[in-house]
Amino acid sequence: MLSRPGRGAKIRQLGHYSVDPFFAGVVRWRVALAIGLGVVYRLAMYLPSHKYWMDEERLVENIQKLSPAGFFGPMLESQLAPPGFLLAAWSAMRLFGHSFQAMRLVPFLGGIGGLFLFRAVARRVLPDRAVFPAVLMLATAYDPVYYSGEVKQYSTDLASGLACLLIGLTIGSRPLKPVGAAGLAAFGALIVWFSHPSIFVLASVGLVGLAREIPRRDGRGLSLWVLVGLAWVVSFAGVHAVSTRQLGGTDHMWRFWNFAFPPIPPRSVWDATWFLRRLAYYFVNPLNFTAPIGERLSMLPALCLAFLGADRLWKLDRARCALVILPVILTLVAASLRLYPFHGRLVLFLVPIPLLAIAAGLEAVREARGRGVLYYALATMVLAVPAVVTAQDEFSGRPAHNGYGDMHPYDINPAQFPL
Repeated sequence: MLSRPGRGAKIRQLGHYSVDPFFAGVVRWRVALAIGLGVVYRLAMYLPSHKYWMDEERLVENIQKLSPAGFFGPMLESQLAPPGFLLAAWSAMRLFGHSFQAMRLVPFLGGIGGLFLFRAVARRVLPDRAVFPAVLMLATAYDPVYYSGEVKQYSTDLASGLACLLIGLTIGSRPLKPVGAAGLAAFGALIVWFSHPSIFVLASVGLVGLAREIPRRDGRGLSLWVLVGLAWVVSFAGVHAVSTRQLGGTDHMWRFWNFAFPPIPPRSVWDATWFLRRLAYYFVNPLNFTAPIGERLSMLPALCLAFLGADRLWKLDRARCALVILPVILTLVAASLRLYPFHGRLVLFLVPIPLLAIAAGLEAVREARGRGVLYYALATMVLAVPAVVTAQDEFSGRPAHNGYGDMHPYDINPAQFPL
């Protein structure tokens, strides 16, 4: 005769039927849950009425005192921002008032939009298993969260760059048609008025598009890409002219950012290592892989995973990998020409690129070594620790800015990193 199951067996059965579907749902919807967590983090930064910090307050003063036409001329307190961003922030102020939340609405929406755009980009670049860690890293990375609640353009720069990257990935290997070329030209010509550094991502899209057309020997396709690029260049020339007028002919901005340009020509071996050192420093600021063993050591696992992942992405699809990596190279070239500083918040728009590479590297480790100690240790360093640190920093209030305008508790001279 079979005995009846005891009370413990019933509990296990109940546990089996109640817990397993829950975890199955978590796994199934993990990317959406990561985006939801990112929204929560950004709301926690956006909703409190934190006081403006120095440069933020100066930009708010411009938005409140100048007319829309004034955004195309000299600005108060040596401020610089894309006219489209200023017009959007001014519109939010006119619609919703002068509260902190109204003034910070545009960056907040940029931060939320960036999460969804990044998910779309990650799905086109990464293996399926790598999408979740990539989205989770962007959702919980401190700088993207912080700048979603500050009246500056860096959050919308990130979203704009992702929009450009998504357009380039969506076009894919299909030949460019006249209607598509017209839409692409209009999109790029408009977005540079909302985000200065989006031109670097657009340039990557154009270069990869031209490279795809050359083997086809299709004169019409090449001509269309040239016309698209010309429309972008002409529009950006207008943005550059407006930016020059906004600064009023002063060189204050360039003197402040002098440390963010490489020494050209290099005068020592130390100078010659600037690019490698600055790329390593990028994982400290703005990526914030700084805990738990100090800034100089904590970033090493993420840096190694990024190089491993970049190699993996190159082997999977060279064209897509080039499209993703080129914005970093072009921004470094611009820094070499002293046209655009390579530092912190000004290169926040590049943050999704190393995160894609890190996620690809983590997946490569899983495939090669399985879900062993190494995998979980690396996953903890690049996924769990940054998420916890960001949550702790949010509860501790808005941090003080250092001498470079970065909101970090450590004081590292980027020119001397890693010393």
